[in-house]
Amino acid sequence: MKNLEDNIRTNHHLFDDAEPMEGHFERFAQKLDKQANKKPVVLRFSFIWRAAAAVLILVAVSVLYNQINDLNLIKTTQSQELPTELMEATNYYANLNREKISQLDAISAEDPEIKEVVSIALQEMEAVDSSSEELKEKYIETKDDRVIDAIITNYRVLGDLLDHIIQKVNESR
Repeated sequence: MKNLEDNIRTNHHLFDDAEPMEGHFERFAQKLDKQANKKPVVLRFSFIWRAAAAVLILVAVSVLYNQINDLNLIKTTQSQELPTELMEATNYYANLNREKISQLDAISAEDPEIKEVVSIALQEMEAVDSSSEELKEKYIETKDDRVIDAIITNYRVLGDLLDHIIQKVNESR
């Protein structure tokens, strides 16, 4: 900025004329034509943001895909190592227990005091599921048939408990 001010002060006599020097308009028009013919290299920020967003989406999708793929790999390897009888039994008892929980939900809709009982039953079901998952991992490590019996017994006991709760709730109504 200082250079511009110094240049104006030293050449102020050139700016005092009312008209610019001869040929000024022609030189100015030539410079404008040169500028108009040049294509400036300008990166548009919107293009950069779009490219960055596309790269970010691509990275996020690939990470998510790898995570899901790893989970499926773990599930398939675990289910391949578990006997089919165990998988069928756990699916059977899990479906049966879900039906019993839905019966309790239907009953609790009629009686609000039973909702607490239903929430306790759901907690017990989650506890049985988590302990069964631990037992499945233990079976994979040990291949001990007693672990299979323990898993099936867990589901049976939970089913008996839910039957008992349904019976007591029906008797109290």
